[in-house]
Amino acid sequence: MPIPMKARNENGTIVFYPTLPSQYKSDTLGLVLSGFETLPESVHQSEGFFEVVTPEYDPFTQELSPIFFDEAKQQFTYNIIMLMVPLQPIIVPKRLTKLEFVNRFTSAEFKNILAAAKSSPDIELWMMKFNLATYIDPNDPLTTEGIQGLEAFGLIGSGRANEILQ
Repeated sequence: MPIPMKARNENGTIVFYPTLPSQYKSDTLGLVLSGFETLPESVHQSEGFFEVVTPEYDPFTQELSPIFFDEAKQQFTYNIIMLMVPLQPIIVPKRLTKLEFVNRFTSAEFKNILAAAKSSPDIELWMMKFNLATYIDPNDPLTTEGIQGLEAFGLIGSGRANEILQ
């Protein structure tokens, strides 16, 4: 539990008092009060000393305003200010229509793939998966593996796999 602290507005500046003074020259009474810290709360308040209340807040998403005097609650306190917390970017996979994806191949390359699918079960399987797909994600590991396989089979030029997948 935090130690209660007092504050006082002195000529427009809020001054904090971790402990009240034992000797205090009263502005309202015009005399020095001994044992000031032991006097009743009402005397402290009549001299402008009020409790400082710091609200609980989350320093990652909130901050405190400058301190102010809350007349209704008769205390010094802070407002909580919400911070603008940057959201983590949402990475949306790049989705291409099948036509957009096919257009990344030259006509000669795609004709080679179609011809190879007639004699190679691996290429035929790739074409079947391609035809069943709703969309093509160039960053999907299966897509990457398939395009690299087409390059390995010599159906597309050397280095073309990277170009097609970009």
